[in-house]
Amino acid sequence: NDLIELLQDELNVKEVELVGKKPEVSETLKVEENNNIVVAMETTLTPELKQEGLYAELKRQVQNQRKVAGLQMGELAALELLITNEELRELVTKVADQLKTDCALSSVKVVESLEGTPIKVGDAEMVVKLA
Repeated sequence: NDLIELLQDELNVKEVELVGKKPEVSETLKVEENNNIVVAMETTLTPELKQEGLYAELKRQVQNQRKVAGLQMGELAALELLITNEELRELVTKVADQLKTDCALSSVKVVESLEGTPIKVGDAEMVVKLA
């Protein structure tokens, strides 16, 4: 349905469900009503959602570094990262191929020492360098 797709895009949510009755409020289900329209939002932050959020932030930061470096759309670059946070290190290892596709990278390499630009992803810092 076009309306559901529009709502998902505009609200940045994974799922929109149209129901016939007002749901019960709970610790993780927030419900608001205005002019006979009821909106409920599940606020549980699952590990998968957290990973998706960290990936989105990493991708945004890498795209920003591409812009700072003056790289053109489609122009490939090699990305090196110095990551001390284990959660982010595991994430980068897991999503390296997707990051290459999303950010026009020829390679993604986690290294042990690097002089580059510090960036923040979630609560952790890392150093990145595009070449």
